[in-house]
Amino acid sequence: MITRRLLLGTSLLTASGCARKRVTTTVRVVAIPYFNMSALYLAEESGYFAEEGIGVQIQEMPRSTTAIPLLSGGGADVAFFGISPTLINAIARGARVRIAASRYCYAPDCPEVKRFYGSRTAFPGGFTDLRQVKGKRVILAGTPGSMGEFVWDNALSSAGLHRADVTVVPLQDADGTAVLLGAGKVDVILPTVDNDPGLTAFRDRIVPGPGASSALPNFQFSYIIFGKRFLDDSPEQGAPFLRAYFRAAREFAAGKTPDKFFDRLSKNGFDANALHSLCRGGAVLDGHIQLVDLQRFIDWAAPRKLVPGALRAEQLVDQQFLRKARLS
Repeated sequence: MITRRLLLGTSLLTASGCARKRVTTTVRVVAIPYFNMSALYLAEESGYFAEEGIGVQIQEMPRSTTAIPLLSGGGADVAFFGISPTLINAIARGARVRIAASRYCYAPDCPEVKRFYGSRTAFPGGFTDLRQVKGKRVILAGTPGSMGEFVWDNALSSAGLHRADVTVVPLQDADGTAVLLGAGKVDVILPTVDNDPGLTAFRDRIVPGPGASSALPNFQFSYIIFGKRFLDDSPEQGAPFLRAYFRAAREFAAGKTPDKFFDRLSKNGFDANALHSLCRGGAVLDGHIQLVDLQRFIDWAAPRKLVPGALRAEQLVDQQFLRKARLS
């Protein structure tokens, strides 16, 4: 599986030597090598960062809890992660990290970005409505306060249900969700990995269910986060990075592929043909930030004592880089 094989080592990628503009700065980026990170790798492979005078070092790591201290301490410059209590609490404590742009949302026309799966035994007639999870055995994979837990709670609420309406099966190893579902030991999962390749071996025993977009339509869940270096400098330093990235994001959405990155994914669990046919919707192509979505997450996390209740979404962002990049 991708979470076992692709994330075990730390990979360092550098910008191509065929740059058309002299590289004047190196930007250190931390990210998880998932499918929805394709635009980052496309920008690197296509030389778009180099054209902006940027040499990019991409350090791959599995979770934001490691990345946020790197950003705030100057050990990394940019991170590609979702909203989380770790990020919110770091900002509340004064860390030099801020959301600079949005990257992805749960688009209704692209449910596989984050979708529920059910066992064929539990859903012999198909899994089309979140109300069908009532009475089922489910796994709430992920750490407390994770995006997975947030999606689950919103999914239950949208279906008029509560956690008491399902049987929560404890799980220590999040990578085991596909195995448990395939073996019929649970009825419903929401994979921690988007477009999870670990499900491939069980396709004959599982049925795809609704996407996260059915409960959170167009909710922005993934962001570009700037650290100390860019925040302490003028916005002209961070804007070129955003220009290069969103140039690639638009091209990826239109069909262009980062071939080297896709080759890596196909060697680490993804079926090559399926990989090329995955939906490319949901990408935010101009980086705009929906503050209401950030506030919704804060308002969900605060009563659970995961983040300070008095924090406002505006405190998490710095939009001067987007304005300087002139993406729209």
